[in-house]
Amino acid sequence: MARPRQSPENAERLTIRLNRELAERVRVLAARQKRAMSAIAEEALGLYIGHAEKAWKEGLQSSPGGLAGRVPAPKESPTWSADAVRQELVRLGTTQAELAGLLEIRPSLLSLWLGERGIPFRRQAEMTVALQKLRKKHKKR
Repeated sequence: MARPRQSPENAERLTIRLNRELAERVRVLAARQKRAMSAIAEEALGLYIGHAEKAWKEGLQSSPGGLAGRVPAPKESPTWSADAVRQELVRLGTTQAELAGLLEIRPSLLSLWLGERGIPFRRQAEMTVALQKLRKKHKKR
């Protein structure tokens, strides 16, 4: 099954070049999440552009080499794979339904994430917080 094509009416067409490794990572993530590569790229740029604009406003634009070496990367939460989440649930002795409740999603959606879809990048931080809550809850037992 091919990835869905998503092109909002107000989107501007833009061509970018990526090194082979990064391009492959974008392709794989898009396929796993069944999203367009452009949606992945737009999300990633959206997370980074604020840092780059702030650095530019602070006068870092005058030094050679561009902003990439001086702009802090966005704080990343751990990247949860479906297997890692399932293992954590087994270790804690809890259910997908309990985790879904903490994430405020339907258990069927969590099941899709842990099955064929993969956990969306934009929900990784929420997954970390929810699993931390489960750890605290299960330590008290």
